[in-house]
Amino acid sequence: MNTPTAYFPEFGGRGDTLGARRTRRAFQLCVASCVIFTGLLWFSENYLRHDRAEVLYQRAVTLDAPSARVLLRQAVELDQAQSAYPDARYLEALAERVEHDEVLTYLEEAYSHDSRNPTLAIRYGCALLRRAQASEARDRFREAAQHAPQNALPLYLEAAATPWLENGGEDRLTESLALVAKANGGGHPVVFPQPSWPEDLPRTGWWYAELRKQAIRESCELLIQYTMRVTADARRALESGQVHNWDTWLKTLETKGMRIASAPQGGVAAARCGLLIQESAIHHRRRIAEADERDVEALNQKLANIEEARAELAAFEAELEPRVASMLANRQLPMRVAGYSLAALFVVFVGAATAGRAVRVTRNQWTITHSLPGIAIPLATGVALFATLMAMSVLTRWPQGGGEAAVFTQYVWALILIAASVFGVVYPGLLLPSAQEAASRRMNDIPLSADETLAAARTCRRQACVGLARRYYGLLLGATLCGVCMWIVGHRILTQLYPWDLRLMRTGLSMEEFALVEQMLSRLL
Repeated sequence: MNTPTAYFPEFGGRGDTLGARRTRRAFQLCVASCVIFTGLLWFSENYLRHDRAEVLYQRAVTLDAPSARVLLRQAVELDQAQSAYPDARYLEALAERVEHDEVLTYLEEAYSHDSRNPTLAIRYGCALLRRAQASEARDRFREAAQHAPQNALPLYLEAAATPWLENGGEDRLTESLALVAKANGGGHPVVFPQPSWPEDLPRTGWWYAELRKQAIRESCELLIQYTMRVTADARRALESGQVHNWDTWLKTLETKGMRIASAPQGGVAAARCGLLIQESAIHHRRRIAEADERDVEALNQKLANIEEARAELAAFEAELEPRVASMLANRQLPMRVAGYSLAALFVVFVGAATAGRAVRVTRNQWTITHSLPGIAIPLATGVALFATLMAMSVLTRWPQGGGEAAVFTQYVWALILIAASVFGVVYPGLLLPSAQEAASRRMNDIPLSADETLAAARTCRRQACVGLARRYYGLLLGATLCGVCMWIVGHRILTQLYPWDLRLMRTGLSMEEFALVEQMLSRLL
């Protein structure tokens, strides 16, 4: 034991060092338990809940294509090595992210493992048709129609493939238009394929919406290509004066466009495709009406309405990217606050620990009993951080990221953190007596002169102040770390997601998108 310290019990001399050590270890164990529990919860859900291939698949679908491809290739290899019946989802997801020249290969392999899946049959057929393999594509679309008879999309796609068959011509075009009319008359909705996605992950986030649009565009490209083929033939027939049944056929095409635009869960991608098909068909119907000297006012009004609707959709899509970027930045606010708070307190704690080494703080200083504020303020700060982060998580889910409320909450927390940190500087001086007071109490008990006793008291008090500040900042850092862990677990319980799963969080943009499309279609009907 340091002899001068033993002279001054107020500064840690003659204290219960073993008891102080047990208390210190207990607090450290409590903090470590919070951190370990949070880490184990995340690790078990992401790595122990599923086999390795499924873990790679779930991680990959939330990443951009270059990073996802690496994980999905590993998932496919593991799945094929371990299972006699490979999972087609992994191959389908990989086909969504590879280069164009590899798409057909992976879709073909996925289809071989799950040939009764209508979604996979449609996507495989689209890939075949883009490679000019119209006959094989038509077969896939027919199989999709057999397995999903309540879906009009396979018939529309079969019609799109028909003109490109060998020995194609006017008969093939008529056959394809008959298929379109059959699909229109069936009354079934147009259900587009959805992206490969794990059942455990929510389908309400921005990233899933992006993948959904990509899957819809695969079919829409072919439907538009077919429309261009039909309208080109209509234009040639009009120029040669052989109109025949073209007005009826184009009206069939117009009806198809409206049904595609109103596809359930089709959103803006399907609406834009359907409007383009309608516009092309109505434009050529107007030319036929003008040639027959019929009234075209109704057709002109339809074209004006479609043009207005397309402008609305284009404006929505133009605003979408900056809105998503702003929303993701707002969603990162709680994580930034948590990270900056822990980093700042860690720096302060390291500074206090370094100062303790400089003044040679010993374990005797750990025996000084904390006052009630010295314990309550760090614990209250940890609770305040938990409440602040939860409030931010809620506010950033509001439209416009919570606006001024989220910023105000951030500033309130900054003031709390600064106040708690400043208190650690003045706290030892409030708790410990002055060196003069301690020296006067021990003047008759210490075999030293008055000046030597005062110098020893000042040395011990300096050590006690730095040691007490270090302990206070350790409490503050530990309580803050526990607050962050509580927030992570609470966020997971309330939203089924961790705070860093930004791409999977509900944005509300999909609901806004569907509402816009519904409103637009109500004006066109």
